[in-house]
Amino acid sequence: IHVKVDNSPAGPSGFINADIIKKHVAPASLGDKVKVFVCGPPGQVAAVAGKKAGMKQGELGGILKELGYTEEQVYKF
Repeated sequence: IHVKVDNSPAGPSGFINADIIKKHVAPASLGDKVKVFVCGPPGQVAAVAGKKAGMKQGELGGILKELGYTEEQVYKF
């Protein structure tokens, strides 16, 4: 589990970007061995994994889609 906050005196802080995901998350190429759980404010979730569609997951988008992850690998809270 990796947690990133916008302002932390100890540990990583700042925006989540492709480099952070590549460093801390298993690659999409591992298929069904990878599950990425994304939570946060709506803007953050949209940037990382695409917008939710109400109570439904919505289409995958954002950084995770650009890095090759699939809808089966990503769950948005």
